[in-house]
Amino acid sequence: MSLESPMLVGFSEKEIDDYIHVYQEKDPWTKVEAEHHPYFPYALSNFVDREELVKSGFMEWLEPQGIDDCVVIAVCTSVDHWVGINVFFSAKDSHVKRKIIDILSTFQPLMTEVWTFGQKVRIANTSTKKLKHYIEGLDTPVFLVSKDAELIDTNRAANEFLRLKCKTIRVQQSKLCSVDTQLRRKLRDAIHRAGNQEFTDLSLPKITLSHGHWRYTVTLLQKGEDVIGADTALRLVSINWSNPSPLSNVTSIKKNDHVEKTERELVSALAADDNVVQLLCPFGANRPKAKR
Repeated sequence: MSLESPMLVGFSEKEIDDYIHVYQEKDPWTKVEAEHHPYFPYALSNFVDREELVKSGFMEWLEPQGIDDCVVIAVCTSVDHWVGINVFFSAKDSHVKRKIIDILSTFQPLMTEVWTFGQKVRIANTSTKKLKHYIEGLDTPVFLVSKDAELIDTNRAANEFLRLKCKTIRVQQSKLCSVDTQLRRKLRDAIHRAGNQEFTDLSLPKITLSHGHWRYTVTLLQKGEDVIGADTALRLVSINWSNPSPLSNVTSIKKNDHVEKTERELVSALAADDNVVQLLCPFGANRPKAKR
């Protein structure tokens, strides 16, 4: 909150300054809002009467402005934070409170939609302007996602990865996910936990996990919380083959259960000895069947 804040309308700089430095701690309405989440608009006079406002000392700030009541409503809600609108007014006219509640109830869906759209635009602009060139320069598949695994952007390697119909990773309902229940849970947890890591520009927090033949790295690209406490930071999910060196996969053809009978017979006929390099198939595409 600052004196230039566009979220504070109708108050003078002095009134805002007085509230921040003197009356914020005396404000009994804040506690009410924390205990009674405003999923739907309500008047704070339902919980705090005028006598309590006077006793708390908060009326000293309200009365000179002709204010003695407030209607509050949430326009964005998540697990750990919410964004609300407070409309201050004088309750001398009994019809004013009802009219304010009716108006906020009518426009609440629209206000929520506008707020959510604004958040998506800010994230999209950040990724397009500052990160698109960077991620396109990477050879490995990378996915730019939000804390909820919502897909923001990809590079060409990631699009190729998905185009080849990888059996593990896919995009479903605009979110990065996995058909493997265990991997889906591990990946979702890593994406969420990344926001709790200590962020510095010189050391980007990373969480790495392995599953099957793949290694997944979640990198936090921004500070986990914005000014209102919401986690809006972008995550970069990169996917690498966990054993990229073909020479490390040298094995006996007779002991390799992944080689089909036809392939085993063919290699046995061509190879001078019994050691061959196992063919890597990093995108999970089906290898061609040999014909007899």
